[in-house]
Amino acid sequence: AAVVVVASGLNLGPDWHVVAAEGTGTVVVDDDAIPVAHAGELASRIRRGGRVRVEQGSLVVMAGADLMIEITPGTVATLPPAPNRWWSRAAHARVERGECRITTGPGFRGASLAIATPEAAVEVRGTTLAVIREPAGTCVCVFEGSVKVGRGPADMAPVTSGNRRFVFGDGRPMEDAPIRPMENVKLKMFRERRAAEAGE
Repeated sequence: AAVVVVASGLNLGPDWHVVAAEGTGTVVVDDDAIPVAHAGELASRIRRGGRVRVEQGSLVVMAGADLMIEITPGTVATLPPAPNRWWSRAAHARVERGECRITTGPGFRGASLAIATPEAAVEVRGTTLAVIREPAGTCVCVFEGSVKVGRGPADMAPVTSGNRRFVFGDGRPMEDAPIRPMENVKLKMFRERRAAEAGE
Protein backbone atom coordinates (compact mmCIF):
# COMPACT_ATOMS: atom_id res chain seq x y z
CA ALA A 1 0.00 0.00 0.00
CA ALA A 2 2.84 2.37 0.84
CA VAL A 3 4.43 1.71 -2.55
CA VAL A 4 1.15 2.56 -4.30
CA VAL A 5 0.80 5.80 -2.34
CA VAL A 6 4.37 6.85 -3.12
CA ALA A 7 4.04 5.92 -6.81
CA SER A 8 0.76 7.83 -7.08
CA GLY A 9 2.38 10.89 -5.56
CA LEU A 10 5.34 10.70 -7.93
CA ASN A 11 2.94 10.31 -10.87
CA LEU A 12 1.29 13.69 -10.24
CA GLY A 13 1.95 16.23 -12.95
CA PRO A 14 3.86 19.43 -12.19
CA ASP A 15 2.19 22.35 -10.45
CA TRP A 16 1.31 25.52 -12.32
CA HIS A 17 3.63 28.47 -11.90
CA VAL A 18 3.08 32.05 -13.02
CA VAL A 19 5.28 33.07 -15.95
CA ALA A 20 3.75 36.54 -16.28
CA ALA A 21 0.94 38.54 -14.67
CA GLU A 22 0.43 41.77 -16.58
CA GLY A 23 -1.90 44.74 -16.35
CA THR A 24 -3.85 46.15 -13.43
CA GLY A 25 -6.70 45.08 -11.21
CA THR A 26 -7.27 41.63 -9.81
CA VAL A 27 -7.47 38.00 -10.82
CA VAL A 28 -10.26 36.06 -9.14
CA VAL A 29 -9.18 32.49 -8.32
CA ASP A 30 -12.20 30.49 -7.20
CA ASP A 31 -13.79 33.15 -4.92
CA ASP A 32 -10.70 35.13 -3.90
CA ALA A 33 -9.62 38.35 -5.65
CA ILE A 34 -5.82 38.61 -5.88
CA PRO A 35 -3.99 41.69 -7.26
CA VAL A 36 -2.34 40.99 -10.61
CA ALA A 37 0.94 42.29 -9.18
CA HIS A 38 1.01 39.53 -6.51
CA ALA A 39 2.44 36.78 -8.72
CA GLY A 40 3.57 34.64 -5.78
CA GLU A 41 0.11 34.58 -4.23
CA LEU A 42 -1.46 33.82 -7.61
CA ALA A 43 0.93 30.92 -8.10
CA SER A 44 0.14 29.42 -4.70
CA ARG A 45 -3.61 29.60 -5.36
CA ILE A 46 -3.55 27.88 -8.77
CA ARG A 47 -0.97 25.19 -7.99
CA ARG A 48 -3.36 22.36 -8.94
CA GLY A 49 -5.88 24.36 -10.97
CA GLY A 50 -9.05 26.31 -10.20
CA ARG A 51 -11.59 28.68 -11.72
CA VAL A 52 -9.85 31.86 -12.85
CA ARG A 53 -11.44 35.17 -13.89
CA VAL A 54 -9.16 37.77 -15.48
CA GLU A 55 -10.83 41.09 -16.25
CA GLN A 56 -8.23 43.77 -17.04
CA GLY A 57 -4.86 42.05 -16.93
CA SER A 58 -3.52 38.88 -18.48
CA LEU A 59 -1.99 35.77 -16.96
CA VAL A 60 0.51 33.28 -18.41
CA VAL A 61 0.98 30.03 -16.49
CA MET A 62 3.15 27.01 -17.14
CA ALA A 63 3.19 23.44 -15.82
CA GLY A 64 6.66 21.98 -16.10
CA ALA A 65 8.28 22.56 -19.49
CA ASP A 66 5.52 21.15 -21.67
CA LEU A 67 2.24 22.99 -21.08
CA MET A 68 1.73 26.75 -21.15
CA ILE A 69 -1.59 28.63 -21.09
CA GLU A 70 -2.24 32.34 -21.59
CA ILE A 71 -5.46 33.70 -20.10
CA THR A 72 -6.32 36.96 -21.84
CA PRO A 73 -8.31 39.95 -20.49
CA GLY A 74 -12.02 39.29 -20.05
CA THR A 75 -11.63 35.52 -19.71
CA VAL A 76 -13.29 33.12 -17.29
CA ALA A 77 -11.72 29.66 -17.38
CA THR A 78 -11.16 26.60 -15.22
CA LEU A 79 -7.58 25.36 -15.20
CA PRO A 80 -6.94 21.65 -14.71
CA PRO A 81 -4.14 20.05 -12.79
CA ALA A 82 -1.44 19.31 -15.36
CA PRO A 83 -1.53 15.78 -16.89
CA ASN A 84 0.17 13.12 -14.80
CA ARG A 85 3.69 11.99 -15.65
CA TRP A 86 3.22 8.29 -16.54
CA TRP A 87 -0.38 7.08 -16.37
CA SER A 88 -3.87 8.63 -16.25
CA ARG A 89 -2.49 11.43 -18.42
CA ALA A 90 -5.78 13.14 -19.26
CA ALA A 91 -6.65 16.65 -18.04
CA HIS A 92 -9.86 18.68 -18.37
CA ALA A 93 -10.34 22.46 -18.64
CA ARG A 94 -13.21 24.82 -19.42
CA VAL A 95 -13.45 28.23 -21.08
CA GLU A 96 -16.69 30.04 -20.22
CA ARG A 97 -15.86 33.32 -21.97
CA GLY A 98 -12.83 35.07 -23.43
CA GLU A 99 -9.72 33.46 -24.86
CA CYS A 100 -7.06 31.00 -23.79
CA ARG A 101 -3.96 30.25 -25.83
CA ILE A 102 -2.38 26.84 -25.24
CA THR A 103 0.93 25.41 -26.39
CA THR A 104 2.64 22.13 -25.55
CA GLY A 105 6.17 20.77 -25.66
CA PRO A 106 7.74 17.42 -26.57
CA GLY A 107 7.07 15.89 -23.15
CA PHE A 108 3.31 16.33 -23.60
CA ARG A 109 3.30 13.44 -26.09
CA GLY A 110 0.99 10.70 -24.83
CA ALA A 111 -1.07 13.10 -22.70
CA SER A 112 -4.35 14.80 -23.58
CA LEU A 113 -6.20 17.96 -22.59
CA ALA A 114 -9.96 18.17 -23.10
CA ILE A 115 -11.32 21.72 -23.20
CA ALA A 116 -15.05 22.39 -22.95
CA THR A 117 -16.98 25.56 -23.73
CA PRO A 118 -20.77 25.98 -23.54
CA GLU A 119 -21.14 24.76 -27.14
CA ALA A 120 -17.86 23.04 -28.10
CA ALA A 121 -15.57 20.19 -27.17
CA VAL A 122 -11.84 20.39 -27.97
CA GLU A 123 -9.30 17.56 -27.70
CA VAL A 124 -5.63 18.54 -27.52
CA ARG A 125 -2.82 15.99 -27.84
CA GLY A 126 0.14 18.22 -28.62
CA THR A 127 -0.16 21.49 -30.51
CA THR A 128 -0.45 25.27 -30.35
CA LEU A 129 -3.96 26.70 -30.47
CA ALA A 130 -6.41 29.32 -29.22
CA VAL A 131 -9.87 28.65 -27.79
CA ILE A 132 -11.98 31.79 -28.13
CA ARG A 133 -15.45 31.94 -26.56
CA GLU A 134 -17.48 34.74 -28.14
CA PRO A 135 -21.18 35.70 -27.91
CA ALA A 136 -21.99 33.77 -31.13
CA GLY A 137 -20.05 30.63 -30.20
CA THR A 138 -16.56 29.17 -29.96
CA CYS A 139 -13.67 29.61 -32.38
CA VAL A 140 -10.71 27.22 -32.25
CA CYS A 141 -7.63 28.47 -34.14
CA VAL A 142 -4.86 25.91 -34.71
CA PHE A 143 -1.34 27.20 -35.38
CA GLU A 144 0.51 23.91 -35.12
CA GLY A 145 -0.42 20.24 -35.07
CA SER A 146 -3.98 18.94 -35.16
CA VAL A 147 -6.86 19.42 -32.72
CA LYS A 148 -10.21 17.62 -32.65
CA VAL A 149 -13.19 19.98 -32.43
CA GLY A 150 -16.94 19.37 -32.37
CA ARG A 151 -20.07 19.76 -30.31
CA GLY A 152 -19.44 16.45 -28.59
CA PRO A 153 -18.03 12.94 -29.07
CA ALA A 154 -20.33 12.13 -31.99
CA ASP A 155 -19.06 14.85 -34.35
CA MET A 156 -15.44 15.50 -33.40
CA ALA A 157 -13.23 16.15 -36.43
CA PRO A 158 -9.62 17.28 -36.86
CA VAL A 159 -8.67 20.91 -37.39
CA THR A 160 -5.14 21.08 -38.75
CA SER A 161 -2.34 23.65 -38.69
CA GLY A 162 -3.29 26.97 -40.27
CA ASN A 163 -7.05 26.44 -39.91
CA ARG A 164 -9.91 27.20 -37.57
CA ARG A 165 -13.36 25.89 -36.77
CA PHE A 166 -16.26 27.94 -35.42
CA VAL A 167 -18.94 26.15 -33.41
CA PHE A 168 -22.08 28.29 -33.32
CA GLY A 169 -24.16 28.47 -30.17
CA ASP A 170 -27.46 28.54 -32.09
CA GLY A 171 -26.96 25.13 -33.72
CA ARG A 172 -25.94 26.31 -37.19
CA PRO A 173 -23.46 24.04 -39.03
CA MET A 174 -19.88 24.44 -37.91
CA GLU A 175 -17.73 26.73 -40.09
CA ASP A 176 -14.22 25.80 -41.25
CA ALA A 177 -11.85 28.50 -42.52
CA PRO A 178 -8.20 29.60 -42.43
CA ILE A 179 -6.81 30.68 -39.06
CA ARG A 180 -7.46 34.30 -38.07
CA PRO A 181 -4.40 36.32 -39.18
CA MET A 182 -3.89 37.99 -35.80
CA GLU A 183 -4.05 34.63 -34.01
CA ASN A 184 -1.49 33.24 -36.42
CA VAL A 185 0.96 35.94 -35.31
CA LYS A 186 0.17 35.74 -31.60
CA LEU A 187 0.27 31.96 -31.46
CA LYS A 188 3.65 31.89 -33.18
CA MET A 189 5.00 34.28 -30.54
CA PHE A 190 3.38 32.25 -27.79
CA ARG A 191 4.93 29.00 -29.00
CA GLU A 192 8.35 30.66 -29.07
CA ARG A 193 7.79 31.97 -25.56
CA ARG A 194 7.23 28.47 -24.19
CA ALA A 195 10.34 27.18 -25.92
CA ALA A 196 12.38 30.02 -24.43
CA GLU A 197 10.98 29.41 -20.93
CA ALA A 198 11.80 25.70 -21.29
CA GLY A 199 15.34 26.48 -22.48
CA GLU A 200 14.87 24.67 -25.78
